[in-house]
Amino acid sequence: MNITTSLFLGVNEIKSKIITEMVKKNIVILKISFPSIEKHTINQVISYGFGNLLGDIGGVLGLFLGASIFTVLEFLEYMLRMIHENYVTFRAKQVNQNGYRGRLCVDTTA
Repeated sequence: MNITTSLFLGVNEIKSKIITEMVKKNIVILKISFPSIEKHTINQVISYGFGNLLGDIGGVLGLFLGASIFTVLEFLEYMLRMIHENYVTFRAKQVNQNGYRGRLCVDTTA
C-alpha cells in the first residue's frame, strides 16, 4: 500500500485493511481428529443420600454430646468426692479437738 492510495482511503478502510493484514499474518489453523468415533456416556448417581447425611450428623452430634455428658458427670463425681473428703477431715479434726460428740451406742443383747 503506497502513500497516494492511503490518502484517498477513509480512516475506517485503512483500519480494516490493517486488521485483515494482521489476521492473514497471524492466522492459525487447528485440525482436531479423533482415533475413533466411539461415544462414552458417564452417568452420575447419588450414592450418599440425604438420609445418610442426617444419620451421620446425628451420630457425630451424639458422640460429642455423649462425651460432654460423661465429662459433666465425672466432674460432679469429683466434686462430691472432694466435698466428702473435706467433711470427713473436718469432722476428724473436731473430734480430736473437742472429744467424741456423737451418740453412744449401747449393746443390750449381751
